[in-house]
Amino acid sequence: MKRSAVLFVLTLGACHPLPDLGPQTAPAGPPPVLLPLDQILSAPLPTATADSAAALAARGAAIKADALAQP
Repeated sequence: MKRSAVLFVLTLGACHPLPDLGPQTAPAGPPPVLLPLDQILSAPLPTATADSAAALAARGAAIKADALAQP
């Protein structure tokens, strides 16, 4: 008898709709900036050069050395 009463109460709780928590009190961040499609399509494509690859490799090596130096 107790078991069926507990199951009945749990079933009612599962079927009851959750309360509306309302809107967020603080925004998650600034609103995104929307650009026109023609401005996006006319933008130059990024290119990788030997200089940018070397700079990226040096940055990665510095970060790795810094991480290994910390206890």
